[in-house]
Amino acid sequence: MTTRNLLPLDRSSTWVAVTILTIGLVALIGLVVFQVRWILRSRFPGVRGVEAYFTVTVFSTVGFGDITAKTEAARLVVTGQMIVDLVASGSRSWSLWARSSEAARAAGRRLITPRFR
Repeated sequence: MTTRNLLPLDRSSTWVAVTILTIGLVALIGLVVFQVRWILRSRFPGVRGVEAYFTVTVFSTVGFGDITAKTEAARLVVTGQMIVDLVASGSRSWSLWARSSEAARAAGRRLITPRFR
């Protein structure tokens, strides 16, 4: 999010924006490939549901409350649900921002995007 706000995509031409986004995508894919290769070459390459459950629970800010999944199968189901919820929430937020931006543009105004510097 911060990187998106720091990039000058609203003040540059389309080909510059596409170039910047392509470089970012290639860097992300390279990082993922590097990490997967690193995991596969490790001494214990398997990722069990327990690790995935705790990782997704922490990063999705769900937290560890009074109601928790106890079995491996339940943890896998809950992990999948948290991931789907994160993707759905992100797409809803993006859709809302896009609609408000479109409405502002149609009204002749411009939304102010914060710049963190």
